[in-house]
Amino acid sequence: MLNNNDMNESDIQTGFPDLDCLIEGGLKKGKVYVLVTHPSVGTNSFSLNIIRNIISREHDGIRKNVMLFSSGMKAEQVVQHIWCLEAGVALSAIVNLNRTWAINDFLRIKIQISAEDLKEAQLSVDETADITFFELYKKLLKENKHKHLDFIVTDHLQQMKSDKSKCSKNNQLETDSHPCNLKKLARKLNVPILVFGQLNYKIEELEDKQKDINVFPVWDNLKEIESVKQDADVIKFLQREQECVNAENKEFHDWIGAKLIVWENNHEKNGIVNLNFCPRFAKFRCQD
Repeated sequence: MLNNNDMNESDIQTGFPDLDCLIEGGLKKGKVYVLVTHPSVGTNSFSLNIIRNIISREHDGIRKNVMLFSSGMKAEQVVQHIWCLEAGVALSAIVNLNRTWAINDFLRIKIQISAEDLKEAQLSVDETADITFFELYKKLLKENKHKHLDFIVTDHLQQMKSDKSKCSKNNQLETDSHPCNLKKLARKLNVPILVFGQLNYKIEELEDKQKDINVFPVWDNLKEIESVKQDADVIKFLQREQECVNAENKEFHDWIGAKLIVWENNHEKNGIVNLNFCPRFAKFRCQD
């Protein structure tokens, strides 16, 4: 559990107490957090869970301003996903609501209440595909002038890698007023940045050749994000069990195990957060 000595008034809590404890109170201004997983594990879902936890509540009477750069989901999909997380209903319910209204009144009312509860939420979504680092930087400067940003999230992990490579080959691109990497950008804007994405190699290609949820890659296994992890203050690797399907009714079991391994930037493992994941709701929670 967190104690008062771990917390700073400017820290943003993720809504996952065990994770906040490991990162000393919450997301810190000027720091970069990188979240990676294998394909189909849930980076989008976990990141949206964090966003929902932050924007759905006031912090000292003020709503946090969050900006999401999303190449994988449209703004409408992001909002719908967060509505469903808030309402505790499956995403399929809102799809049916939009297309056929073929859902019961109880689910419809829950979605409407969640939408009303989130009316004051401060979330901006940029859908630009294949955005470059410099385009992202300019958009952030403009948005930050319009309304001070408190938290930035992007799923452009691969693009951050390629842009970082270009910068390393041309040092003239970088100036004090035009940062060329995530760490300098986070410090310039004085906000925490979460960048997330998938590793391309399959889990079978890991050094240990195992799929056990209790087996994690070591720091050196993450060579694919070498250029990005140099800028990261914290690396988080998400892993979860495969969905268990009931053969009779073809429905997912409610909750399955998941783990989040956390490294500090000194390459040392800081700890593991034990999670539960509900595929039907795309919802994560800390284990009791």
